[in-house]
Amino acid sequence: MVVYIDPVEVGTNADKADYILITYSHPEHLSMNDITKLKKLDTKIKCSKGALKTLKKTGTEIIVAKPNDTLSFNDFQIEAVPAYNTKSLFL
Repeated sequence: MVVYIDPVEVGTNADKADYILITYSHPEHLSMNDITKLKKLDTKIKCSKGALKTLKKTGTEIIVAKPNDTLSFNDFQIEAVPAYNTKSLFL
């Protein structure tokens, strides 16, 4: 399983993603160019609410995570928690 968190400036030989997690909508966290490089037909994207508007353009299944959500993957789980000192969500 290949999981990327906030992929930015990935190399040209990077493996395609099964999951992409986007924690914030700023460019240092969210690169549409890199997401396009990494996604495949069945890639699942999990993101914060603020990143959703931009990510809708991918045409990929998108799941919005809210604080305290538990995101389940094949063999592990990640808890979504609020970012330090903001109301934004970090996974």
